[in-house]
Amino acid sequence: MADLVGLAELAQRAGTSPGYVRVLRRRHADFPAPIVGLAMGPVWDWATVEAWFAKRRPNGRPSKASLAMDRFGEVYRQAVATVGDPDGRPKGQG
Repeated sequence: MADLVGLAELAQRAGTSPGYVRVLRRRHADFPAPIVGLAMGPVWDWATVEAWFAKRRPNGRPSKASLAMDRFGEVYRQAVATVGDPDGRPKGQG
């Protein structure tokens, strides 16, 4: 069963204020969308929001480790596209 949280619970678990969660939602297009909107406000699946925070620093910016892994992935994909994969198969042969 999903661990559902409203704005106040999300803020408390994330160690911030509800106001700052609203700021993060406005500033970051990739902030998880609520799974439903009720009269009391939006409701999220906590695991989804927790994963988003895990990839970011407290200010909502991507962590240095996350940026490094993203950059490594880009460089690796470019190398495979140019040279071939690490198993020695030439480009385009699977």
